[in-house]
Amino acid sequence: MISDITLLPETDRTRARIGVRWHTGATDILDIRRPHTSAQNRKTPAAARELIARLSPSHSNTEITAELARAGLTTGTGQPYTVTAVKWIRYTYKIPSSSPFGDGEIGVDEAAKILGITANAVYYWLTHDRLTGRKDASGRWCIPWNQQVEADCRRQIDASGHLVPRESLPHGMQPDELTIQRTADRLGVNCHVLYYWIRIGRLTARKGPDGRWCIPWDAHVETCCRIWLAHPEQFAARGVGSRPLPASDTADAELSIQQVAARLGVLPAAIAYQVKAGRLAARHRGNGRVAIPWNTTVEADLRTQLTRLKHPGPTGPGSHPLPADVAARGEISVQDAAARLGIRPGTIYHWIYCGDLTAHRTANGRVGIPWTAGVEAACRQRALKCTKFTPQSRTSTAGGAV
Repeated sequence: MISDITLLPETDRTRARIGVRWHTGATDILDIRRPHTSAQNRKTPAAARELIARLSPSHSNTEITAELARAGLTTGTGQPYTVTAVKWIRYTYKIPSSSPFGDGEIGVDEAAKILGITANAVYYWLTHDRLTGRKDASGRWCIPWNQQVEADCRRQIDASGHLVPRESLPHGMQPDELTIQRTADRLGVNCHVLYYWIRIGRLTARKGPDGRWCIPWDAHVETCCRIWLAHPEQFAARGVGSRPLPASDTADAELSIQQVAARLGVLPAAIAYQVKAGRLAARHRGNGRVAIPWNTTVEADLRTQLTRLKHPGPTGPGSHPLPADVAARGEISVQDAAARLGIRPGTIYHWIYCGDLTAHRTANGRVGIPWTAGVEAACRQRALKCTKFTPQSRTSTAGGAV
């Protein structure tokens, strides 16, 4: 019977407003008084906080718990104190604990700071008997520290290949070669710039045994790269139909995808699709560019192909309209029906599949729904009866997006 329940805003903290929405569309608001629970009464008593603060520097949590019980103190809810409760009070009120370290002992974090390594490395040494330490009652490591221990730790650091990374060449790389990442770091560019230069033959490189690019590097190569970066005109558009093919291909009456798109007044993606579908002959050049043999016959055939009847695409609110002759018979598309009812088109398709809504396919394959006032009223009632349906408002743009 109930569609949903909502807790409504209320400035009076002693009261609460509850909104109930029924499946019929009716709504009710219940105004109730909250149960009286004072947050002040649930706070830790001041006497308990003072006792914990006074005993913390010299007593453990277990000892403090026993002292609280001996003093007859309880929590704000009247419960006896436990070790967990004492830990929480110290954390909440920022009461420092007693120091677990003896004379000449330090913690893991301090040892890591002195040695300039991570705390995980110190933990590894402690658990693998490479560093002497003990655990206190709370589980904290206490490390006896002096000059001899520090010297032994630094000798372990110097002998470690993890804590002190060694400069080593990747497998199969020569000393005078650099990887893509190192070259990009040296030049201060993105790695994709170098991949592009290698692909078009501007930068010489070879693939190592592990498939990694190896770039022969010297002062001359670096100078050339920096000159290319200082003159990036090759990346700029050259006007209508940018990125023309080299003169050698132009002499053979070949055009790029961008040039063909500019000549026909369509998007480059449309030309690329014609090539992919096998409707337009093309070849790949050595640098990966697509070259299209061009003449008047090819242009005429391509214009005919692009003007053929195809999917109309989004045309506004309730996009994908039916043809005019079908719409004249009082039929609408699935998208138009969904837009009128404020629901998803998938719901309309589900009703048609279940036989709850009459529809048929038109000559062009579109689904047409005979639409009358009675059909619309029945659809709205069906939507309201659906427990998974929530009416929603939609704002459509000129492109049909919502």
